[in-house]
Amino acid sequence: MVTVQPVPREAAPANVRTVSHGAITWVDVVEPDRDALDYLAARFPFHELDLDDVLSKRQRPKLDEYDDYLFFILHFPVFEARTRLTSRSQVSIFLGPDYVVTAHRGNLRPILQLFEEASSRDDLKEKLLGQSPSYLFYQLLDRLVDYCGPIVNRVAGSADTLQEGLLSLDTRSGPQEMVLLRRELIALRRIIRPQIGIIASLEHRRYKLLDPELEVYFSDVADHIRQTWDALEDLREVVEGLNDAFNWYTTNRTNEVIKLLTAIAASVLPAVFISQMYGQNIRLPLADQPYAFWFLAGAQVLVTASLILFFRWRRWI
Repeated sequence: MVTVQPVPREAAPANVRTVSHGAITWVDVVEPDRDALDYLAARFPFHELDLDDVLSKRQRPKLDEYDDYLFFILHFPVFEARTRLTSRSQVSIFLGPDYVVTAHRGNLRPILQLFEEASSRDDLKEKLLGQSPSYLFYQLLDRLVDYCGPIVNRVAGSADTLQEGLLSLDTRSGPQEMVLLRRELIALRRIIRPQIGIIASLEHRRYKLLDPELEVYFSDVADHIRQTWDALEDLREVVEGLNDAFNWYTTNRTNEVIKLLTAIAASVLPAVFISQMYGQNIRLPLADQPYAFWFLAGAQVLVTASLILFFRWRRWI
């Protein structure tokens, strides 16, 4: 068994936090840097490539098994209200026989909240760290997966709002709202999908560092991540239907506008033709009559009105 060697607290970098109970230690690294990784390398038997992966911002989710520990890289969504963007946030987890090490950028609230609770509440510390590292890992994973639910629900709420106000959408703001919704959905699907296989492997495959009695708990987490994916699949169909409906609505409104403009142009065309004819510097019938202007104006109005009535009769306008 690999045990954590006692190191003076002042030797830890500022972004490395530790909480212990009994023989189990949880080390949390916020915004990992090279100093933090050197600190971990001096205390734990981590492979140097795994430590390099912690610093990588584009590492794919994975699960590596070693004789002394399990190494996870997982991604979870983080919503930025200011930019209305959902981005992926990476968390690296080392699971050993008597320790759990987490490294993240500090924007995953479930990890931050759980660590604060474990540090400030003795009862929760005993519950989380008083059983086994596997149980602490399960609690972390469960909270991270549940954290995806409100984000998916927010996107579903946006889809419902867009659906309810589809006919009243401005043709200028509608496409923007549709693009934002589709972008959110695509981002969530790209984040959630790779995690399903990794989490599902915890319920189907036996790892020596995971307690067998926790298999049912990991199955529950796997069910939650699959339910999240099913919700995203349903949302994809809804968003695609909304996109088709909005495209039809926009196209139909455009056709109506074009039809109206065409009818107006056709209605005033005879009047324009008469005006241009009598604007030429040649002698034309009725040009010398004192009431020529009023006669021609009346003829223009009569022809235009007749065409408008004809278009209305044919239901073109």
